[in-house]
Amino acid sequence: MRGSRSHRLASWLAACLLWLGAWQVASLLVSSELLLPGPLAVLGSLARLAAAGTLVRVGSATLAHVALGFAASLLLALPLGWALDAFPAVRRVVLPGVTVLKSAPIVCVIVLLLLWFGAARVAEAAVFLACFPPLLFAVLEGLSELDRGMSSLLSVMRVPLWRRLLASFWPQVLPFVVAASRSAVGMAWKAAVAAELVGSSLGSVGERVFQAKLLLETSDVFAWTALVILASRLSEALVVALLEASGPLCRSLSLMGLGRGGGGEGRALPPLTSIVARGLRFSYGGPSVIEGLDLELAPGSRACLNDASGSGKTTFLRLLDGVLAPTAGELRGGAPFSVQTQGSLLVDEMGALQNVLLCARGRARDEVERTLAEALPGVDPLRPVGELSGGQRRRVELVRALLSPSNTVLLDEPFAGLDPDARRRCRSLVDRLLGGRTLVMASHDEGDLRALGARPLSLRPTR
Repeated sequence: MRGSRSHRLASWLAACLLWLGAWQVASLLVSSELLLPGPLAVLGSLARLAAAGTLVRVGSATLAHVALGFAASLLLALPLGWALDAFPAVRRVVLPGVTVLKSAPIVCVIVLLLLWFGAARVAEAAVFLACFPPLLFAVLEGLSELDRGMSSLLSVMRVPLWRRLLASFWPQVLPFVVAASRSAVGMAWKAAVAAELVGSSLGSVGERVFQAKLLLETSDVFAWTALVILASRLSEALVVALLEASGPLCRSLSLMGLGRGGGGEGRALPPLTSIVARGLRFSYGGPSVIEGLDLELAPGSRACLNDASGSGKTTFLRLLDGVLAPTAGELRGGAPFSVQTQGSLLVDEMGALQNVLLCARGRARDEVERTLAEALPGVDPLRPVGELSGGQRRRVELVRALLSPSNTVLLDEPFAGLDPDARRRCRSLVDRLLGGRTLVMASHDEGDLRALGARPLSLRPTR
């Protein structure tokens, strides 16, 4: 690894020396400092500007323009991207304008800004308008790839919105924002310098480039250009590093205050209620998956959906927790729910402990650790769940559902893929931790019904 890094560094330095040598040769061939000063002359100009303090002072002014414009574009792109994704009608109105802005030449935009608003803050505005479209489209692309199932599950489990945003939303959108930022930062510097040059912004890099051009100080033009290139690369590296660090930081912040026990973030559970279905029907657009279902489950009862595959067991569980809405009929009661879905829905970068704590409000950390040790003996609870096997992930999800505050626990094939010993331990956990709550479970194993004392429940039409 170290040798490979050293090889890349040596290759990069060799390429730089090659280009510098070509530049010097071209300067000697041109034989005119006015047309093409060599690298040594430009280095002399940089040294002179640095010694006078001009380099830092002027560069800092342009850096401030870049930072303000870029930060404003990112801070607007995030909430606007979410709004456009959530409201398609708004998206249809807004996106054409953003597309036009993305295609507009930045110099023309700068001239219009000067005509409309004058020179004040024109650099920040130009940076904002250059960076906002790519960042917004990156957010929208990230949202299109968002794990909607994970978002729905956290919502059903009543995880507060701010925790969901930090634990799931931002880390999933982050790679797309990072990719866009790699090019947006460079665009920000170009837009800032162009705006400063056109608007003659005093004390800025653009204004110094303009002055050097008037005075025919070509080496100074090259010196300021070199400063912009270096600052752009360093800014890009800094922005990318900060963004990449924000992912783990946000996941850690999402757990703030959890694991102490003694309460559920001010959310007391309502009284247990019966689950009632009357004439329930559901269709995905074709034939009905569930048709004419009538049933009633008393508070605290245990029921197992054991119809054949394709009979609508998973669909019924999603109707219960509100992820799906009935096509016709009525389904009420049982809320709030804790859920283990058929598909694996975990924050892969978090450990089992953190995944459970995120939803298990009011539970003490040591209680969660003990339960995980019982369900997954020998597994480090801090190991990222993305590294666990499918059966281990199922058990993490089961513990999360059992320890989360709810009136009804919904389990979709909770013991599928588990070996006999793990199945026995997990059945014991469900029996012990259910604690008087209602259980609705989907399973084909008759042993699950007997072990948990659940009554069979059919989704076949009752009339």
